[in-house]
Amino acid sequence: MVLKNIRDTPNRHLNLSLDIPQDGNISMFTPDQMATFLRLMNIDELIVQRLHKKELDGKKFSKLKNSVLDDIGMKNPRQE
Repeated sequence: MVLKNIRDTPNRHLNLSLDIPQDGNISMFTPDQMATFLRLMNIDELIVQRLHKKELDGKKFSKLKNSVLDDIGMKNPRQE
């Protein structure tokens, strides 16, 4: 599966694309791939930059708790 930038998204000028593994598991993403993934998911750029600076990779992202996601402005929709 390839995740590509959609024309009417805030990051449309970046022309991003990213290959998502067939099983959907992003735990092997590098910090750069995670930043691209988050941008494609329309996460606020300031959040993306902060997480990239902290070298958030797929493995670290998978371990984040819902409370941490809330704190950084990325609410888990399944939490409700």
